[in-house]
This record gives sequence, structure tokens and C-alpha cells, in this order.
Amino acid sequence: GLFHPKVWLLRYISEGEPTIYRLLNLSRNLTFDRSWDLIMRMDGEVSDRKMGFSRNRPLNDFIQTLPELALREPASRIKNDIKLMAEEVRKVNMFPPEYFEGFPKFFPSGIPGYRGYRFPNDISRLMVISPFLTRGLLNQITRNGDNHVLISRVASIDELSPQLRNRFKNIYVLDDMASNDPEEVTGLEDEIETSDPTTHDDIELSGLHAKLFVMENRWDVKWLLGSANSTDAAFRGHNVEFMIELNGKKSRFGIDKILGDEDDEFSLSALLKPYPVSRQREKIDAAKVEAENLAEQVRMWLVETEFSLAVQGNNKARFDLVLTGANKLKPLDGNFSINCWPVSLSIGSSQTLEPNLINQPILFPDINVLYITPFIAFQVEARVDTSKHVTRFVFNLPIKNLPPTRDDLIISAIIEDQDQFIRYLRLLLSGDASSSIDDFIQVGQGKQNNSSGWLD
Repeated sequence: GLFHPKVWLLRYISEGEPTIYRLLNLSRNLTFDRSWDLIMRMDGEVSDRKMGFSRNRPLNDFIQTLPELALREPASRIKNDIKLMAEEVRKVNMFPPEYFEGFPKFFPSGIPGYRGYRFPNDISRLMVISPFLTRGLLNQITRNGDNHVLISRVASIDELSPQLRNRFKNIYVLDDMASNDPEEVTGLEDEIETSDPTTHDDIELSGLHAKLFVMENRWDVKWLLGSANSTDAAFRGHNVEFMIELNGKKSRFGIDKILGDEDDEFSLSALLKPYPVSRQREKIDAAKVEAENLAEQVRMWLVETEFSLAVQGNNKARFDLVLTGANKLKPLDGNFSINCWPVSLSIGSSQTLEPNLINQPILFPDINVLYITPFIAFQVEARVDTSKHVTRFVFNLPIKNLPPTRDDLIISAIIEDQDQFIRYLRLLLSGDASSSIDDFIQVGQGKQNNSSGWLD
């Protein structure tokens, strides 16, 4: 499955004061993409009790399991820090955001001992906000109740059967997506993010990436939010996900309150428009399915390839990054192309990978030391007749000869610019929900503008 959580756990210490933890549970990845996302924040102090709170055990187990999921053995310092935080967070009395009731409930999945979230059977009305959908899960969670609401992408809704769409009284898409829905790009089970962060002077959010399930039952309501899409891979498969359940009153946090008044330009409704019933095919496009299957076969062939990276050059600031591969399997037949590039660079820096020449090194020349990374993005484009399917994914590869000064230079890049450093501090220390999205997006951007961070 896919490793899909988006969780920040921050530890604050001050002499003579109790240790404070901040938990951020997001739908946003550590990328520069400009999509609409959802972030929840909770704070709490480490108590002096001997035993931890039992309700925090799922969060403790999730944090504690992370080193075991790493492709390579983490450094001792990292493992010690994680062990400390996992132990302390058990004793943190986490309170939900204002006006929610009770205590939050944590639902990790994809780790030993946890099956993930199970939707209640007493839902009277449901709202699903999710960019990616699968029929199986939606069929299950909409069996009970009525007047359900769905907010998603045009391409995802198009894939649902008319019978399933009829279970929703209202189906919406973001206004910008409805008028300019980008070509569908999929990969790694159910999700991929794309962006072009070459300019950030005028930030305009576009595209849906938030994940929220709102479940009403009489006067009460549950919110479920975090990393999981409304897909089988997220709730029934082997994905690693992290979700949090909050409880409140329908009068404050119900579906109608979230949507707001259509005449209010600051409401969620003002950002939405009804789903335009597509006149797409009523029967399966065989060529499209064949193109999807070919792209997946190529992806699996690349998974079987033994890739590695090496850094070359003696310049203090710029180096060459060399990708090498070896695969004993015979290259696939078909009409497809493969491109790859470091995720820290734009897709314009991509190189073509020829399967028949897999043993020949691929050179990414003259890279600033700040952009040297073990994460290599791959794009497979498969064509069958007039149908095309594109899939993108990332490999975290072993890398040799990392410049010993790289970490120092990265920190220097953060603090050399006063505005940049202030943004970085605001991101870490802000206790105000009004902190601008601009602060989040621009951290790490530095003085170069050729970076790209669109992938999970």
C-alpha cells in the first residue's frame, strides 16, 4: 500500500515550563502545490501522571511504528527522538478545536494491530469531501440515511455509476475545476499531486485536495478528517493512513453549517458549483483501459529495477547527480515513454529513460547542492490507439557521496534571508490560525525558482 499520512508532531520546551506538544493533522503534503486543503491543530501539555492516557495509545503506536516503515535504517538520533516523542505524547491531554465536544479519537491504519476506521451504521446524512473516489466504499457508507452531499473532482465523479450518484442529493465540484478540469493524472493507488511553484507572488488556490467526512445523526455530528480519500485503498486496503474523529453538535458543525449561504462570498458554497453531468462514454473505453494496464505494467517493471544515485563533482555549491539502473526482466512491448527527474527540480529538467538502455547512466548536471535529493520522480505515458494514460510516482533511492556540507548549506539558505527566516519561525511557532498560506508555501523556496514538489 501507499504511505499516505500527513502528520506533524511538534515538541516545545522552555525552562521551568511544562513540555508542550502540537499535533497537526493535514490533507496537505510537504509540497508547493496550491490546492484547497484542510488542516486541524491540537495543543496540549505533557502531564506528570505515571500512566499515559489510553485514548492516546493509537497516536503513540503510530509514531512508534514509523522507524519500522523506513526503507533504510534511520539514524540513532532520529530513533531516539521518535521514542521520546512517542512516550511523551501518551501523557498529553489533547483537546479538540474550540466548540467540539469530548476528546479526539485517533485512527491510524496500515500498521500492526490497527484496521483503521469503521463508519457507523446510524448515519442519517453524510457529506464526503474527497478528490478521489471508489465505488465500493461509497456504496457502503451511503447505504443508510438520505440527502447526502458529495464534493469531489469531475473526473472522479464521472467514474461513478448513475445509481450511485443518485444516492447524493447534491454533488458539487470546485468552481475552477468545473470550468477547467485538468487532464486526469493518476498513480500509486489513488493519488498524485501536481504543481508548478515557479512563482509565488500571487497565490491562488485551485484544485481539491481536502479530505473530510461529516456524519450526522439526529442532533449530533462526527467529523473524520486527515489523509484518507474516499477509496477502498484508504479504508479497506493496505495504505498507511492517519485520521482523527471529532464530535460536536449539528447546529455548529453540521453539513448545512459547513456549506453556508450561497449568497455569502466567504462560504464554502460560494466556491462550489453543481457537478455537470458528463456526456462521457456510457460503456467502458477498451483502449483507455488497455492504456491504463500498460502504464501499470511499466510502473511495475520500474519497481523491479535496481536504481541507485551518486553525486559527482568537487564544486562546493553545484554537483552532478547520476542515476543508474539494472533490470534482468525483458523490457515491455507497447507504445509508451518514461521520463524521470529529481523532485526538487521542475519537470523541464526530466530525462528520457530508454528501457533497452537501462544500464546506461542518466546524468542530471550542474545541480545546486540545496536541490540534491534521493527522491526521483518518474512519469510513464502509455498510448493505445487514440487513448492516453499518464501515471507519476516517486522512488526514494539509495544515494552515495552526498556533499558533507549539504546540511549546513540548507540551514544557511533558510536563515540568510531575514524574511525567509521569519516565515520559517512563524510556521513553527504560530499559535494563530490566521497565519497565511503564503508562509507555508514559501518556506524552503530560497532564491531559486526551479523547484517542484508535487508528489506524495
